[in-house]
This record gives sequence, structure tokens and C-alpha cells, in this order.
Amino acid sequence: MAFIVMAIRFSWEIIALIIYSLWGYEKAKWLGAILIPLLVATIWALFGSPAATFKLVGIYKIGLELSIFFIAAYLLFKLQHLSLAVAYGTVALFISILIIWLKI
Repeated sequence: MAFIVMAIRFSWEIIALIIYSLWGYEKAKWLGAILIPLLVATIWALFGSPAATFKLVGIYKIGLELSIFFIAAYLLFKLQHLSLAVAYGTVALFISILIIWLKI
């Protein structure tokens, strides 16, 4: 079960970067499409990843993770994809709750 949950979580992280890239392209063409997901990935690498330099724990890590996912859902909404935004945010929340509940 833990493997499946973490595989879905990883997929959602990759999808988040794609969403950030799509929104960045909409706002600043190729520069935005490259720099915005790079910024998000850097923030995650510094503070949220298992090998983070400045590792967040507890509520702070959960807050960072949910912020990254829900901002991606909001950006989908801004890109005129309401149903995808709701589905993406719902699955992100569900997976986050499962990770906390299963103590993964």
C-alpha cells in the first residue's frame, strides 16, 4: 500500500511541475516555462525532499507540500481547467492525508 501511495504522490509532484511550466509559458513564454518549475523544484529540494539541506518537519513540511500542490491546482483553475483543478487538488489532499494516516 505504501508503495502505491508514494508512486501516486511522486506522479503528482511531476504533474505539479508540468502545471507550473504550463502557467509559466502562458505568462512569460519559454523563460517562464523553464524558470518557474525550476524555482519550485529548488524550493522543494532545499526544504521538502528527504535529502533537503534545510529539512522541514511536521506541520511545516506538510504546509510546504500542500502549498505546492494547491498552488498548482489554483494555476490549473487560472488556465481555465476548473474540473482538472478540483480533481488535482482533491487527489493531492487525499494522498497527503493517507501519508499522514499511514505514517509513511
